[in-house]
Amino acid sequence: MNFRIRFPERQDERVLVLSEQMTTQEALDQTFFALQDLVKPYNYLQTWGLFRSPDKRPLITMAGGDDDIPASAFFQPNSTWEAWRLKEPFTFGRAPRIVPLD
Repeated sequence: MNFRIRFPERQDERVLVLSEQMTTQEALDQTFFALQDLVKPYNYLQTWGLFRSPDKRPLITMAGGDDDIPASAFFQPNSTWEAWRLKEPFTFGRAPRIVPLD
């Protein structure tokens, strides 16, 4: 299964390949490695996030850990997600304020 990650400020897009067995955490790890020059480790939803294009819905899981949630629950084949910097850490009940990654 392929999905695209778009980096709006760079006019760049990468295709990431997910296996059927891959978990959401593994997909987020793979995304981090594609972004590691722009974001720090362990800062997802604190300083940056993934938002489904075109509706800008954030990828947020409610589980204690994403190790048992299949990536296919979020990443549909050929879907596009955008990586954005958060102006402030994500808080439930408030829409995230986003800006391009530097």
